Amino acid sequence: MKITTALKINSLLTAVVVIIMGIIFTVSFVLRQNTMKMDAVAMGIVTGAFELNALNNSYLSRPEDRPLEQWKLKQMELQQRIKNSSIQNNEQRVLLKRIDDNLTAMGKLFQRIASSYESGRTLPRSSNENRLAAQQLVRLMSLYSLDLVRDASQLAEENHKKVAAVDRIIWLFIPASALVMVGIAMWFSAVLIRRIGKPFAQLSAGAEIIGSGNLDYRFGIRSNDEVGDLASAFDSMTTRLKQITVSRDELAGEIEERKRTEEALRGSEERFRLMGDTIPYGAWMADGEGRNIYISSLFLELVGMTFEQVKEFGWTGKMTPEDVEPMMRRWMECVRTGRDWEGEMRFPSPDGRWHTILSRGKPVRNAQGQIKAWVGINLDITDRKRAEVEIRRLNDKLIERNEQLEFSNKEMESFIYSVSHDLRAPLRHIAGFADLLEKNIADKLDDKGKRYFSLIHDGSEKMSRLIDDLLNLSRISRQEIRRTEVNMSAIAASIIKELREAQPNRNVEVYIREGVTAIADRGLIEIALSNLLGNAWKFTTKTKFAHIEFDTIEKDGKVIYYVRDNGAGFDQQYAGKMFWPFHRLHSEGVFEGTGIGLAIVERVIRGHGGKVWAEGTEGKGATIYFSLA
Repeated sequence: MKITTALKINSLLTAVVVIIMGIIFTVSFVLRQNTMKMDAVAMGIVTGAFELNALNNSYLSRPEDRPLEQWKLKQMELQQRIKNSSIQNNEQRVLLKRIDDNLTAMGKLFQRIASSYESGRTLPRSSNENRLAAQQLVRLMSLYSLDLVRDASQLAEENHKKVAAVDRIIWLFIPASALVMVGIAMWFSAVLIRRIGKPFAQLSAGAEIIGSGNLDYRFGIRSNDEVGDLASAFDSMTTRLKQITVSRDELAGEIEERKRTEEALRGSEERFRLMGDTIPYGAWMADGEGRNIYISSLFLELVGMTFEQVKEFGWTGKMTPEDVEPMMRRWMECVRTGRDWEGEMRFPSPDGRWHTILSRGKPVRNAQGQIKAWVGINLDITDRKRAEVEIRRLNDKLIERNEQLEFSNKEMESFIYSVSHDLRAPLRHIAGFADLLEKNIADKLDDKGKRYFSLIHDGSEKMSRLIDDLLNLSRISRQEIRRTEVNMSAIAASIIKELREAQPNRNVEVYIREGVTAIADRGLIEIALSNLLGNAWKFTTKTKFAHIEFDTIEKDGKVIYYVRDNGAGFDQQYAGKMFWPFHRLHSEGVFEGTGIGLAIVERVIRGHGGKVWAEGTEGKGATIYFSLA
C-alpha cells in the first residue's frame, strides 16, 4: 500500500473520530439541557407551591381582595406550567397529575373559604355554625397545601437525581469514548509511523553518509511505495555522481592539500617571526649552506644594519676582528658536520655600548636526513657576563678572606695550644712547691696562712681545668671527623650514670628518649653531650625538684636534638653570647666553671655542619638545641 493511501486512511479515520466525538458531545449536551429544563420546571412548581401556600396563609390571616386575586393567578400559573411541561417519566407524570388534581381541589376549597369569609361579613359574628365551618375548611386547605408542597418537593428531588445521573453518564461515557477513539487513531498512526519511520531514518542516515563523501554507499530498500522509489532514485544518483566526481575529487584534494600546506607554512612563519621579535635579540634562520634567510628585527636594531646588509655574513663587519675568524671557522664546521651550533659574539650597538650575544642553532633535516635549513636564537647575555665577572671577583675576594680567616684561626689555635702546654710545667711546680711548703711549716701556720695555701691549691686546680679545656678546644678544632652511626641515647644514659655516681646524694629526674641515633663522630658527640648534660646537672643543683631531659623534635623535615633542664636558666637577650669562649652568665661563686664548655659544644656541632642555639628564662631553666648535617 502506498504511503499516500495510508495517509488518506489515517486522515479519514481521524475525521470519523472527530465526527463521532462531536455527535456524542451533542447528544450529551441535548440530554443534559432537557434534564436541566425539567429540573427548572420542577423547581418552578416547588417555588409556586410555597408561594401559593404563603398567599393562602396571608388570605386566611387577613381576608382581602388582593391576596385572593394573587392566589387565583398563582394557581392558574402553576396549572399552566404543569400543562406545558415535557416530563416523560411515568413516576414524574403521576406526581404532576397528583399536583394538578391537588391544585384543582385547592381552588375549589379556596373558593369555598372565600365565600365563607364573605358571608361571615354579613352574618353576625356569634354564629357558631359559620365559624366551625370556616375552621374546618381552613384545616382542610392546610392539608392540601402540605400535600402540594410534599409532591412538588418529591418532583424536584426526582429531577435532581435524574440530572446527577445524566451528569455521571456524560462524565463517564464521553472520556471513555474519547479514549477509545484516540487509542484507535494512535494505533493506526503508530502502525503508519513504524512503517515509514524506519525507512525514512535509513534514508536520512544514508544521505549523511553520501554527504560525507562515501559514494559507494547503497540504500538497499526494496519496498513498493514512495520510500522504495526514493531509495532507488538515490542509488542511481549516487552511481552517476561517483562517475562524475572521481576526477574532480582528486583535483580538489590536491588543491586542498596545497592550501593546507601553504596555510601551515604561513602560520609557522608568522609564529616564528612573532617569537623571534619577542625574544631578546630574537631568532634567525639560515639555509643549508649557512647563509642567513631571516634575522629578527631586534638583532638588526642592535647592530644598526638592514637584512640586506647582514644576509651574506655582513654582520661580521660589526664584530671585533679577533672574534670573526674563529667564530666563522666553528660555524662552517657545524654547517658541514650538522652538529648543534653555539657561540658567543660581541657587537657594538649604535649608542656605542658593546653587547655579548649568545647564538644557538639546530639543523632542520628532511626525510632523507639532509640539512635543509638552520634555526636558532640570539640571546643578549651582556648583563649575565657582567654578573659573572662580578661573581668571580667576589669569589676571589671571599676565598682570600677565608684563607686569611683560616690562617688566623690556625695561628690562634696554635697559640692556645702552645700557651696551654707551656703553662702546665710552671703550674705543676707552683702546686708541688706549695704542697711541700705547706707540709714543712704546717705546725707554724695560723688560720690565715692555711687559707692562703687553700687559695693557691684552688687556683692551681682551676688553672689546670682551664688549660685542659683550652687544649680540648684546640684539639677539637683540628680533629678530623669520622662519621659512624652513633646511639646518642646510650651515650646520654652513660653520662647521667657517671654524674649520679659522682653525686649520689642528688635526686634528679632524668628522661632520655630511647633509640635516638645520628651519623656523627662518636668521640666528639660524646664530648658535646657530656658538656650539655654536665651543665644541666650543674645548673639544677639549687632546684628542689630537678628535671633533665634529652629528646628530639622534627622541624622542616630535619631532626633537632635538645637538652632541657628546669634549673637556673638565663636572660634570653644574652643567648647569642653563651657559646663564646670564657663568657659566663653566672658568677663563679654561684656555679663553678671555666666558660669553655659551650664553646666546645659549638665547635663540635659546627664541625658536623650543624647549628646550635639556646632558649631559656631566668630562674625557670634552659634548653640547648642542636642539629647535625
